[in-house]
Amino acid sequence: IENRDIPYYNDRLDSSGKISSFIKLCLIRCLREDRTILCANKFVDEVLNRNSDSIKHETLENIFSESSNRKPFLFLLSLASDPTNMIDDFAKKFKKYPTDKISMGEGQEIIAKEKLKNALISGNWLILQNCHLNKSFIIEVYNMSKSLNEIEEDFRLFLTSEPDNEFPICVLHGSIKISTSLSRGIKNNMRKIYKDMIKEDIIDKIDDEKYRKIIYALAYLHCVLCERKKFGPLGWCVPYEFSITDLFASFLFIEKHLYSTLLVNRPINWESIHYMLAEVQYGGKVTDDLDRELLLTYVQHYFSEELFKSRPEISDHPNNSNNNPNMVNSLDNNIPRFSEITNFDNFIESLPNIDTPTVLGLHNNAEITYRVNESRQVLNSILEIQPRDVDHGDEKSMETVVKEISIGILEALPEDINIEDIKKMIYRKNKNQQLNNQPNQQLNVTNNLNGMGKNFNNLENNSYKNKNKENENALQKSLLLNNTIGNNANIGKNANMSDSRYNKNTAGIANENDINLENLDITYWESNNDDNNIQYNFSPLQVFFLQEMERIQKVINLVKTNLNDIINAIDGSKIMVADLQNDTKCIYTQSIPKHWIYDASETEISWVCNNLNQWLNILNLRYEQIMNYFQNGKLKSYWLPGFFNPQGFLTSMKQEITRLNKKDQLSLDEVVLYADIKNFDIEKIKEYPEHGFYIHGLFIEGSKWNWQEGKLEESSPKVLSENMPVIHITVVSNKDKK
Repeated sequence: IENRDIPYYNDRLDSSGKISSFIKLCLIRCLREDRTILCANKFVDEVLNRNSDSIKHETLENIFSESSNRKPFLFLLSLASDPTNMIDDFAKKFKKYPTDKISMGEGQEIIAKEKLKNALISGNWLILQNCHLNKSFIIEVYNMSKSLNEIEEDFRLFLTSEPDNEFPICVLHGSIKISTSLSRGIKNNMRKIYKDMIKEDIIDKIDDEKYRKIIYALAYLHCVLCERKKFGPLGWCVPYEFSITDLFASFLFIEKHLYSTLLVNRPINWESIHYMLAEVQYGGKVTDDLDRELLLTYVQHYFSEELFKSRPEISDHPNNSNNNPNMVNSLDNNIPRFSEITNFDNFIESLPNIDTPTVLGLHNNAEITYRVNESRQVLNSILEIQPRDVDHGDEKSMETVVKEISIGILEALPEDINIEDIKKMIYRKNKNQQLNNQPNQQLNVTNNLNGMGKNFNNLENNSYKNKNKENENALQKSLLLNNTIGNNANIGKNANMSDSRYNKNTAGIANENDINLENLDITYWESNNDDNNIQYNFSPLQVFFLQEMERIQKVINLVKTNLNDIINAIDGSKIMVADLQNDTKCIYTQSIPKHWIYDASETEISWVCNNLNQWLNILNLRYEQIMNYFQNGKLKSYWLPGFFNPQGFLTSMKQEITRLNKKDQLSLDEVVLYADIKNFDIEKIKEYPEHGFYIHGLFIEGSKWNWQEGKLEESSPKVLSENMPVIHITVVSNKDKK
């Protein structure tokens, strides 16, 4: 679409002169966000008068001419990358192999200094790895190489470091910087592999066309596995970092295996190749069972006797207009039949610049999600570097707006609730039911909240009355979660949610006032015993919801503390440190501060959303579902995505159902969960299921559910996710599972 004319707008674009391309870029951003980066590339090429397709991958050999004995190389590492082998291979050409290598870290300074002094005098090559671990020493090394009067002309210094915001500026300016990350796209990655790894000597090791085809297929497989990562969960269930080291180890295995088969006229053992690639070289990093199955499918697809069969049809390669017989359509891929390395290079250059998802075995919709995320990441980065303190005349400053938004959020957040009071209330209710010989209703918790409600005049313990007086207002305020948080913020009840799958009644009960404080029958926990000696005995589901309450309370406390710190910093009563500045920018742009979602170890502590408005709405929905449970007990349907630990919910339900069906004499290990996908949504639920429970709120990506026929189908074009119907969950015996 970025290459097409815009209807009824071309004349205006033509009259815009130099800015016509930028105007079109803005229009594409508004109309088709997923095509923004592709249009931006075209815009950059036009402004710089270049062709990005013609940009070639630079090799270390080409860059070496720019270096000197006083100008080091700095390799910026990406995940799972290691340029050591590439440097060693290059050093062999200059007879500098083996190179000296030191992995920087605590206690390595003395050894590194000795190695450096020897290299400066002898002219050897020195590699200092992981320099980000000892940045102060790297400055000393750099100054030493600059200050000495006499340095052997052949001396070269190679530094490797992960990207670090505090890396010495002097070293960055005075070095040749090289990125080790894989390029984007199969063409660019294949180009890099054949430039850096697959040289003429590798191609000529075994003079057989089958060997060259297997080498090409292995490189192509590596690129496909790496490219799938960019599609997120649609590519791999768990993201993996497949590195050049994995490819190099696979090359060595293939070489040894073919030496023992092709050269002695023995058949290739494809099962051995499948096992080594899918279970060892690449499979050793794969942890998910579905991912292992996918990897094995890829390996079996690319490596079989079909690889060597020449099909009668000519390749449908987009650049094969002359029916070139050297390009044969084999296994849905173009496997060249060349013998010289230059022919392979030329063939790779003829590959398409942009890969469609179908090349990787994915639906075309997969590209939309990837392109949208890519566009947002770039635009957010641009937004981050924009100045915030510009005077807009009568408009409010950023600090004023952020303060108003923060105050509005604080007013809308639920007040703190004493979880210990809830535990005591549940304990009292369970005890009363036992004394009255009233069996617990299935999955029923209580209709009462201890210390929270209207009947505060019947307390027998006045001190306990005062203790819980604050909780009355707390619950009333926290349950009425639909207040707006301020005109400036546009966050709260009046803000429309962009994702319809969150607009669900979390309790499964279609009532506007499904939490009625006036009708709460409050039973207070009373005991002459020491509170600390209470022996709680909760059902599995009660334990689960108490844990959910504790976790959401931690999130609420985190948000409150952070917003109060921001307000105090704006008022001048607290220092505006860098973290608070970043949080202020996030709130101003209505994005979510990172530490609201992830802790210091990058563990997810809340939920990921597109914007702050959506995040706060989900906070309210999650809290509302928990409070609905404490008020109503069993819910007609549970919003499964609204739990921190969905697997824990299913496990607790499994325990509950097993306990309630003791007559079947089945232990927990003898039953499994059984899911029955219905053909209706939550609004059609009128009563509780006779057995088990309902869940809702799930959606599916990569396919869709046919509600009428009850089966999976291919996704509709440009529809990224489809809502799933209500699902009925129950348990069956292991013997009955299908």
